[in-house]
Amino acid sequence: MSNYNYSIEDSLKSLESLFGFETKKEGIYPIGNPISRSLMKTDIFDKGNKYLLNIEVPSFEKKDIKLSLKDGYLIVSAERKTEIKKDEVLYAERFLGAVERQFYVGDKIKKEDISAKMENGLLEILISKPKPSKTEIDSISIS
Repeated sequence: MSNYNYSIEDSLKSLESLFGFETKKEGIYPIGNPISRSLMKTDIFDKGNKYLLNIEVPSFEKKDIKLSLKDGYLIVSAERKTEIKKDEVLYAERFLGAVERQFYVGDKIKKEDISAKMENGLLEILISKPKPSKTEIDSISIS
C-alpha cells in the first residue's frame, strides 16, 4: 500500500506552485492523502484571534466523526458504514470506509483551544491562535 502522506514542506511547495504565491510559514496546514482531501474538502480562514476550518463531510453523521489532537496535529477522522448486498449492486460511486485529514496546528494549541460544530454536512472547527509568548531576556554580567 502506498503512503500518500506529505510533509508540511511538501504541502507548502505544492500550494506555492499551484497558486503561484508564497505561503505563510505560520498557521494551519492540511496534511493527508489525495482520497481524504477529495472526500473532506476544506477551507481554512484567518479570523483574527482564531482560525476557522470548514470541512465538507456530506452524508456523515456527527457520531461517525472524531476529532483528536496529537503531537501538534489536529486529526479529523470519519467512517461511513453501510450494509450493501454486493449481489444487488450494479454500480456504486459512493465511498464506504474510513477517511482522515490531518492539520498541522503546532504544539502550542491545546484541546481547550478547539471547538467544533456540525450542521448540514459542514464541520466547522474554530481554533484559538496561541498568544505570542514574551521572550524574556536574561542579562549576563561581565566580570
